Amino acid sequence: MLDSTRHHKLKTRRATWFMALWVLFFWGVIQTPVIAQGWERVYTGGSTLSRVAAAPNGDFLCLSPLMQLKRVNPNGQVLWSKSILSIPLGQLSGNLASVAVLNPVPSGGYIAMLQKTDIGTYLNTELLIVKTNEQGDVEWHRLYDPITEAGEIRAQFGELIPTPDGGYLLTGGIDRDTGIVTNMDAVAIKLDADGNEVWRQYYAFEVGDMAVGQRFVALSDGHFVLAGRYTAPGSIMGLFMLIKLMQMATSSGSN
Repeated sequence: MLDSTRHHKLKTRRATWFMALWVLFFWGVIQTPVIAQGWERVYTGGSTLSRVAAAPNGDFLCLSPLMQLKRVNPNGQVLWSKSILSIPLGQLSGNLASVAVLNPVPSGGYIAMLQKTDIGTYLNTELLIVKTNEQGDVEWHRLYDPITEAGEIRAQFGELIPTPDGGYLLTGGIDRDTGIVTNMDAVAIKLDADGNEVWRQYYAFEVGDMAVGQRFVALSDGHFVLAGRYTAPGSIMGLFMLIKLMQMATSSGSN
């Protein structure tokens, strides 16, 4: 009988605590953490978003895959919208505009890149590289054909970033042996301040593999890490690769 009474009191005490906690949660005295949301916007015009880049004053710029550039203030209001597609899209080879890149340039303005290629095969790849000022006005553009050697027919690219010397680094992958369907080597291409090629470096692992550079990361020692995807010969499983660029080469070469 004594144990039964104690058990009843314990159940009553637990029920009381449960009810008290429920009341506190209900009235908002105890609340779970909530991430604050400042604002949200849906924008018309252009097409889907491809890249966002921050401006020095807190604004940011949004680039669509078809090179429609919007400048947005910290409250999400559009300050201006303009096309930086400096030539008709039909002048570029390939059947689909697949990649658009936007990065701020330390000396001012932005560097943007549009890739047009035959999607799936990456034949007929051509790049449009555009330099703008802070207001999105085109300062110069380059129509860039990445195929420079005999036998190269397939190419794809993922990133274009500014470098401390005022130039740019471009990365992607190029098939240098068309006799092997799945072969592609990662590549880093150095451009000068006007978008002209200075040198290129290939990074080959095994015959028949797929290595494609997708991003650059600048290191505190002045070097760069190239990040990308890798598929071994005969495999369908994609892997992640990192390549550290120890120094800026001065001529074409391969590893």
